Amino acid sequence: MAIISRWLYVLIAPALIFFVIFNYWQAGQIKNLYWQPLGAVFSGALILAPQLWLSLNKPEGLAHSWLLGWSPANFFQREFENIDGHFLYQLPNFIFYAQPAGHPAYIFPILGIAALWAIWRLGQTRQWAALILLLGWAVPVYLFLAGIPYQNFRFGLTLYVPLVVLTGYGLSDLYQHVILRRSRRIPAALLETEASPAHKPIWLETIFGATIVLSLLGMLLWAYPMLDSFLTVQNQSKTIATQVEQTLPEEATLITFGLTLTVQHYTRLNTLEFFYRDEASLQTLTESPGPLYLLLDLNSIQTQWRGKTPEINYQWLKKNTTLTEIGLFAPYTLFKVTK
Repeated sequence: MAIISRWLYVLIAPALIFFVIFNYWQAGQIKNLYWQPLGAVFSGALILAPQLWLSLNKPEGLAHSWLLGWSPANFFQREFENIDGHFLYQLPNFIFYAQPAGHPAYIFPILGIAALWAIWRLGQTRQWAALILLLGWAVPVYLFLAGIPYQNFRFGLTLYVPLVVLTGYGLSDLYQHVILRRSRRIPAALLETEASPAHKPIWLETIFGATIVLSLLGMLLWAYPMLDSFLTVQNQSKTIATQVEQTLPEEATLITFGLTLTVQHYTRLNTLEFFYRDEASLQTLTESPGPLYLLLDLNSIQTQWRGKTPEINYQWLKKNTTLTEIGLFAPYTLFKVTK
């Protein structure tokens, strides 16, 4: 089901396959491998069949610029030009997509250290099946994300499951490891007495418990401003849509970019997507009867989208029509378009 919604999850399939094969081999049941998992494979094929048919008949879904533009050189880049415009980021890709291992919005840094401990301990104790599954999930996904010409904080959630599992195992194993080392320093006769619980000191449990609680609180406190920022943008978009509707006459046609779906959903205005216009369709619109308006974030058009369809369309309107500013709904500007 995950693969249907995000093709990125197909990168997890090799890890799952190797995990199953390794477990059968380790249990000495490799001969049964061909029959017992057949039901799961058949069920998965049934689920994927419609998506595979769609992809074969509409290959543009797999011809995305992020996939076609993947390159190891992007690991160290922070400036990209892609189908979504021009972007200049603060961090190079290889650092940005490593953040799930230690950014408070994903996993608090102290807990991320526990994940590193888990990897070392799984290797030391030869728990190869777990390493195949967890690292086989995380490493290919990370390498793919670090190589695409785009950054999105949400994409890192693909790495979240293996990191959380490693963190949980690492904390548990680290606690048991400390207890074991401490118990080796205490005489066996003393450990057997009921009067001395020194092999499991309360202060040690308190430290571990407090570390986990404080880390979770830190993640919660960090998440609040991020969520608040997201909700603020969403509410601002709805407010702008409402204000624009109140400004324009009912018979108006509005061309916009960035707010198209919001205006279409929350208002009754006849709203058109600016990105899908071209010179011919713009010419037709400007010659049609009825008032025509344009709502754009000019800063975004002239920076992120310079040289691309939205900016080309905007320049055409500036050259061939009169754009009269009638309202400012930061960061959007509303124009009346006349010949």
